[in-house]
Amino acid sequence: MQDGMGAFLDASPEGAASKLVAAATQRTHCVAVDKEPRLLIRPDACIAWVGEEDSMDGLEEALGCWFKPTRDDGSTVRSG
Repeated sequence: MQDGMGAFLDASPEGAASKLVAAATQRTHCVAVDKEPRLLIRPDACIAWVGEEDSMDGLEEALGCWFKPTRDDGSTVRSG
């Protein structure tokens, strides 16, 4: 996290949650793990989201709140 990136620890089958995270932001490193819970960790090391079993409830909202959407060039997409 020293590079200003967040981390997503993903125990979902076939990395399904990582695909969602990668599509939403380029500011998070996705790491496959063997055991639950899945965690979205902000760059300041605070946990932004916790997921268990196959649920991704609230993940998109947490990504939108803590990791603004980015374009392919890494720049932030501004809304409104």
